[in-house]
Amino acid sequence: PGPQPECWSAEEKERIQHAARALLALADTYYASGRAGFRYIPLCARLSVAVAARLYRAIGARFAENPAHFLHH
Repeated sequence: PGPQPECWSAEEKERIQHAARALLALADTYYASGRAGFRYIPLCARLSVAVAARLYRAIGARFAENPAHFLHH
């Protein structure tokens, strides 16, 4: 399954955390753009898409709070 987090150096962990933060910042722009487009999604699918967006955004926010935790689990 690839290298395990306990084998990574402190520098590698910091690089991973930095990359993840950058991706989360980029994702926030896409979430905002997606919210602006909700009105174009058919009503029958809109709620599902909105719930999924909030869920994935919440996962990202949780990661951003403590990225080191996710490197060990």
